[in-house]
Amino acid sequence: MIEFAYTQKRLERCINYSDLINDKTLLNYANRWKAAGCALAGINAGNLFKTNLNEINIRGKSAYKCSNIEQTLATRLVSQNIRANYKIRQQNRNIIIKNLISFLKESGPYQVFRFDIEAFFESINRDELSKRLINDGRCSRQTILLLSQLFEGLGRQGVTGLPRGLSLSSTLSEYALHEFDAAIKQEDNIFFYARFVDDIILITSPELHKTEVIKLLESNIFPGLNLHKSGKKVSHHSVPKSGEKDNKPEQKSHCFDYLGYQFSIFEKNDAVDKILGLSRRRVDIDISQEKIDKLSARIITSFTSYISSASSPDAFDLLENRIKALTGNYIIRDPVTGIRIKTGVYYNYADKNDIRDCPLKKLDALLRGLLFSRHHKLSAKVQTKISLNNRRKLVGYTFSGGFHNRRLHFFSNADLKRMKEAWQK
Repeated sequence: MIEFAYTQKRLERCINYSDLINDKTLLNYANRWKAAGCALAGINAGNLFKTNLNEINIRGKSAYKCSNIEQTLATRLVSQNIRANYKIRQQNRNIIIKNLISFLKESGPYQVFRFDIEAFFESINRDELSKRLINDGRCSRQTILLLSQLFEGLGRQGVTGLPRGLSLSSTLSEYALHEFDAAIKQEDNIFFYARFVDDIILITSPELHKTEVIKLLESNIFPGLNLHKSGKKVSHHSVPKSGEKDNKPEQKSHCFDYLGYQFSIFEKNDAVDKILGLSRRRVDIDISQEKIDKLSARIITSFTSYISSASSPDAFDLLENRIKALTGNYIIRDPVTGIRIKTGVYYNYADKNDIRDCPLKKLDALLRGLLFSRHHKLSAKVQTKISLNNRRKLVGYTFSGGFHNRRLHFFSNADLKRMKEAWQK
């Protein structure tokens, strides 16, 4: 058993960077110590979760956050202890993508399967979770007790499964599937397996039938969870051995989306990509259409938000910051560790390698059209509200430049929060 003790000092260490941003009083050490003391008193009294969680909305779905700092610190320490006991680490998106690309470039025959889990967080059975944690015997009585009290509170509140928005829910969902992940990876006919939250991808031998793959997944998955059998996140591609001949150079043999990328697999080898003198299969990687549509919507929303508040003295500065962020890259801080992370059009899609018919150029055309076109109602409104000099300034920010030049901008946390308000509506 590996446990961090439920002490005032340990709880105080659970206060992270996001807490300091959201509550300036916590910048004072005495206030942090007091908050940790209150959290410990609530743990000892067993009444921390008598108060309901606060319901919020994240991307159109119901989510929840702790109602006070005491609940927040307790759930974080429970999460830390479960992660420590089970060595739980969420897969890194960038590592998954790089490994996936490497396997897709193999010249031999294979199959690619993609699945996702229905209503992932909402479908996880809390009773089964508690039962398994107790039977495993890895977590302390205090951890199990706090989790039981939280689950009782969720039941009174009418929340099914695990509440979206809590870091503890992410930890518990990973725990729920850690045996599933291990079982799938051990199968001989599965060359590659990865799961990022509820998105699953497999590369298998060509002999493995689709019904066998589904049966394997469903027989090992956590009770209560089900796979989607159809939809945009479900696909199957049988890829033959690649050859040297280039009969139809522009025809993509297989195409699917995963984790924000679109992968196009060809039945021929790449002209220049070789390892130890052996040619590798051609695989084109680009930003998925879903992500392009999302960026397009944010461009339009940025301008409509500006039009509705153009009289505000800082309206144009806010619009310019939004365009900078969308077309370029910027730095955010991890809310838990405070580590600086680069994000944006390049750093989110660094493995993109397809330059023909590039969707970034289409985004640039959309931005130019909004600023200078005479054939669209929104662009007409934009041009009446923004001076020619300012429009010329905005058109200097391009998605193509942000990607290829890795253009980096710097924003304060307050600026980032304001910028994202329009995109979250």
